[in-house]
Amino acid sequence: MSVNIIKAGRIVRTSKNLRGVLDYARVSPVRRVETTPLPAGAGSLRVLYRDGAETRANFESYEVMLDWVKRRRSWAGAAFVNY
Repeated sequence: MSVNIIKAGRIVRTSKNLRGVLDYARVSPVRRVETTPLPAGAGSLRVLYRDGAETRANFESYEVMLDWVKRRRSWAGAAFVNY
C-alpha cells in the first residue's frame, strides 16, 4: 500500500504504509476521519488534517479499518463520520 498526503493539490509526503498517516498527524493534528464501507467487506478511509492536507487509503476489511482508526489515541479530538 502506498499512501500520499496531499495539500493544495500537491503531494507533500509519500509513505509505503500507514505509518505516513500517523507521522503527518504529528505535523498537523487530524481534524476529521471519514470511513466508508465498500463492496466485498472492504473499506475506504479519508483523513483530513487541520492544515488542509488529506489522505486516502483502502483496506481489504472494513472491520479491520474501523479497529485501526479506533486505536488512534492522538485522533481522539477529531470528528468521525461513517458513511
